[in-house]
Amino acid sequence: MGKLDNVFTVDNVNDVSEKILKSTIDKITNALGDSFYNEISSFLYDHYSNSSDKIKDALINEMSDAFINDPANNKFKALRDKIFKENKDEILEYLTNDAIYQSVEKVILEYTHKNYIFNWQWKDGIYKFIKENWDLFKNDERINMKLNNDIDRLNAVIVELKRKLNDIKESAE
Repeated sequence: MGKLDNVFTVDNVNDVSEKILKSTIDKITNALGDSFYNEISSFLYDHYSNSSDKIKDALINEMSDAFINDPANNKFKALRDKIFKENKDEILEYLTNDAIYQSVEKVILEYTHKNYIFNWQWKDGIYKFIKENWDLFKNDERINMKLNNDIDRLNAVIVELKRKLNDIKESAE
């Protein structure tokens, strides 16, 4: 064989080839392990996410139904408190405005109805309120438009009545 026998012996070649083979096997094993880990990790995460979403939805629906069916149950106190605190401004504004609007409307309609014996007092009170607070109303565009429409209508009635009076005077002469 010649010169190569002096450089490499059969044992050297076997040792080197075993080291190369072992290194290659280790690298392939690591690459396969990393790939397997990544695939399994992705699969498990997707599976967990889907299951978690289903469980959360079921839990939320169950709690919502239980909360609606039995809102006074003490185990929902923390939930009621949190919902209220997070939405306090909107809830109070809505409830206050709605309650005031409905209450005022109900009272006014009830006490100004023609069947209510003292409706004239209420109507006089409403007139007095508007008169005493006219500064709050006088520059309001909608109120001015309504008042101007009423004034125009009344002026048209006056003109028509004057015309009829003149016709009656002329026919009487």
